[in-house]
Amino acid sequence: MDRFVDFRDLWTGIAGTNEHQLAERFAFVAWSIWHIRNASRLQKPCLPFSSIYRDSLERFLEFHKARRQGQPETQMVLDLKPPITTSYWTPPQTSQFKANFDGAVFMDSQMAGIGVVIRDSGGHVTSALSERLFLPSTVDDVEAVACRKAISFALNLGLDNVVFEGDSETVIKALNFNVRCLTSFGHLVDDAKALVLNFCKFFFFAYKTDWEYCC
Repeated sequence: MDRFVDFRDLWTGIAGTNEHQLAERFAFVAWSIWHIRNASRLQKPCLPFSSIYRDSLERFLEFHKARRQGQPETQMVLDLKPPITTSYWTPPQTSQFKANFDGAVFMDSQMAGIGVVIRDSGGHVTSALSERLFLPSTVDDVEAVACRKAISFALNLGLDNVVFEGDSETVIKALNFNVRCLTSFGHLVDDAKALVLNFCKFFFFAYKTDWEYCC
């Protein structure tokens, strides 16, 4: 069994493995431990520590299930026509980091979840987080919250050259345009624009589109 001297060493070991989605699952578990510890310290109701892994795994699966909702089912009939465009995740350039952010909506519980995964130029996960929040008004509101969290997360990690990538073209365009955003998430856009000024260089990219902005 590997032995780790501290949390950073543990995270480095996890990020360096090839096990599928291990880093993402670890992020859910780590956040649950932190959340339950704070709730216990403040004497608020919380899950017992023995239930952390099971609860974290359920939320991890729920998050990915919500992401898949609305996507077309796999066709059983083979389509011989090649797709017009094909999208692939690409790593950032050398000395850059890429922060992928996403949101999921859980209508049954009136909650939403956001996730951020940061990778280096080799495609290795270096940091990740996930959070739950009360359900905002729209899906774009959730995406805007996730984007703002990705920016603040990257700042807290001391990164200075970051590509921020999400799948909401509406939010990305609002961040790109140098005009006041009058949507329900306009205040989040304004806050995000102010935060990114702390980076030496940053990019906004909407996944599955050709829309990109850098500064």
